[in-house]
Amino acid sequence: MKPEFPGELVVERAGEVWVLTLRGEQDLQTAEALNAELESVFQQGTKVVVDLSQATFIDSTTLSRLVRGRQLTTSSWRHGFVVCAPAGSVARRVIRLVSLEDHIPVFETRDAALESLNGSVG
Repeated sequence: MKPEFPGELVVERAGEVWVLTLRGEQDLQTAEALNAELESVFQQGTKVVVDLSQATFIDSTTLSRLVRGRQLTTSSWRHGFVVCAPAGSVARRVIRLVSLEDHIPVFETRDAALESLNGSVG
């Protein structure tokens, strides 16, 4: 029997950047929570890192929310959106499979993702 690792969304603030960490299995339930958080933080004009380093499964709804997050950043120079997905992780393999790296900046570490946003103006 397969052990279950329910998905979890952890929201943190790192200076001017919101960090949304997805842990465990990511499906429709956590994708909707992610979508709600993205909508909320982008109303304020902000920068976001979605950290997928602890995700053990990602489905298409989660990927679509990442695309939505990127779309929200194009509406204002005040926004920024990047993803953290280490090489060899489940998330990085899925991101590469669907060529999402062509549309969303993906970094190996949370620190590198944060640095990219802190040094940018939009």
